[in-house]
Amino acid sequence: MFRRSVLLLVVALGGLLVWTPVWGAAQEGTPPAGGLVLGPSATPSGNSYSDAVYGFTLTWDRSWHRVASSGKNVRLTLTNGTSRISFTAATAFRGDPSTCLAAAVSALKSDPAYKGVRQGKDPQGKPLAGTRENRAWTVYLARHVAAGRTTAVALYLDCRTLRGGAVLLIADEVPQGAFNAQAAALQALLKRLTLPRAGTPVSALPTVAPPAVASPAVASPVASPIASAVASPAACAGVAAWVAATTPRVERTVTIANDLAGISSTTEFASKLPGYAAEFKSLAAAQRSGAVPAAAKAINAQLVDVFTRYANGLTSLLNAANAGDQAGVNQAVAALQQTDTEFQQAVTAGTRLAASCGVPTS
Repeated sequence: MFRRSVLLLVVALGGLLVWTPVWGAAQEGTPPAGGLVLGPSATPSGNSYSDAVYGFTLTWDRSWHRVASSGKNVRLTLTNGTSRISFTAATAFRGDPSTCLAAAVSALKSDPAYKGVRQGKDPQGKPLAGTRENRAWTVYLARHVAAGRTTAVALYLDCRTLRGGAVLLIADEVPQGAFNAQAAALQALLKRLTLPRAGTPVSALPTVAPPAVASPAVASPVASPIASAVASPAACAGVAAWVAATTPRVERTVTIANDLAGISSTTEFASKLPGYAAEFKSLAAAQRSGAVPAAAKAINAQLVDVFTRYANGLTSLLNAANAGDQAGVNQAVAALQQTDTEFQQAVTAGTRLAASCGVPTS
């Protein structure tokens, strides 16, 4: 549904950014014949990591070691045997950390592998969360079901603003009973994180007491981060039908993104672009021609524009790649990334509208 679709995009931090690594990003100098250009890559070295694309760096002591990362846009994953922390970056949410965090929390709540997701609280019963300029963080508790086993876990989620409208999502998963003991290790690690804008190490985590996670009663289920003020019946007229008609198009967009994300062959990737470009044109036409309630007109217009721009962007990307035009590829990628952000904004607005009218979105 609306909310679930945004979540799928968010877990990847910008689902349709998948074409960025396929042909690479702009490089200085003249590319070899045929437009074969190797995009920038991260530079791991011993106990350090430097990300050439997003500009952040991290060092760690011997208690941590690097493990294989899984998931789109995951740049680095570390473990100390108890905590497992991942660093995921993408150009998304216009660099806004609060939007990034709200979407990450929603993604967690919709993930079938996590049951009983609830806000972690400090010893005084207050939500363990905080925001400040260029940063938003929180802690959630859940039961993680994997390989037939259920484990009570605590999840620290932290979104930071990076350069160029990008965000960094830091996600640390640790057994609930070990969270308090692991908090110091997490704080020490994040002190070593350097972000590109400031150029200096970020400060420690806010000085709040870690949650008493030993008891399952420390938290209760919480509502969606999307505001849910109820609108008047007149304002909500037609919204349920519009959501029902729009949801399959939104979910189809996510399906296309997931399909492209799973392709490693440039040839196969290129072969699918014409069909998907045509499909996005059809999605735009269907979104334009359907009945639209007054409350959804602006959102509907944005979705029509987004579908149209995806269609045009995929065509431009394919044409530039076939011509060996690296500059054209880079321009098409940049346009598609901007469209990703606007798609996420439209879906978020649709989710808010549905919630205000009491229309289920998942």
